[in-house]
Amino acid sequence: MGRFLVRTLLSGVVLATGCTGPAIDELLPPFRSELLRLATAAERDERFAVRGVDEWLFLGSELRHLSVGRFWGADATTVSRARRLDDADPIPAILDFKR
Repeated sequence: MGRFLVRTLLSGVVLATGCTGPAIDELLPPFRSELLRLATAAERDERFAVRGVDEWLFLGSELRHLSVGRFWGADATTVSRARRLDDADPIPAILDFKR
């Protein structure tokens, strides 16, 4: 039983160290750049959606939304496409709905 436990623990350590990848901070910039590229191409070509893997469809506006990063608080007015600046930050509406 002792050998089994040791092998199991060692396997866990090997898996844990072998499964580590880049930090999320390294992955986000290229991911957001690709989303922005796809969203910009869809808007330029007047396409409503972008076809993904397995025929999934993604709205160009949603891809853009995901590409901008922080879209609430002080950053909201710089990235939002809201018609009125007062409506740019979604937090007040979320809090109002919560009440």
